[in-house]
Amino acid sequence: MKTLSKRPDHFVLTELGSGWKAIANDGKGRAIAAEQRRGAGSIVIVTDPYAFSNEGLLQHRNTELLAVVLGSNTKVIFDGHHLGLSGSQGVISLARRYRLHGFAGSLLLLATLFVWRNSSSYLPAITTPTLDEVSGRDTAAGFTSLLRRAILPVCVAEWKRSMQARTPQHELERVESVAMEIR
Repeated sequence: MKTLSKRPDHFVLTELGSGWKAIANDGKGRAIAAEQRRGAGSIVIVTDPYAFSNEGLLQHRNTELLAVVLGSNTKVIFDGHHLGLSGSQGVISLARRYRLHGFAGSLLLLATLFVWRNSSSYLPAITTPTLDEVSGRDTAAGFTSLLRRAILPVCVAEWKRSMQARTPQHELERVESVAMEIR
């Protein structure tokens, strides 16, 4: 049994039943932690949970008590239900704790109105004509075709009109024949 230099509180274990072994005591020899072996594990009772609280671990760390109670165990389960430290984990328990009933009801109403609005229409259905599919061309081919059919003839006609006075006739005919081959 380990005697601790720091006494956690004034609570002590006065009567230990059979199977219980005192593992830590205060400076006066009174048990403050007891252990009972059960199967592959053990049950440990500590009189003051302060040493295991966040505040106790931060401000008054009692490492001797922690080392004695935890020992070489790799899995530790803390039961603080009798102290009111229990609670179910989940969205509903949080909603109850923070009184979010009205908020949840509002969300449900908004979701219902959204579904209702999108499921019914007061306008007649619009019939869209089906478009015939065009296959075999990509954007580059379409752009090249546009240049050949629409832009090249306009450019050749404008060049011919503006250069007629300065260019010999055989040159004008050659440019026009090249443009015709490209089309």
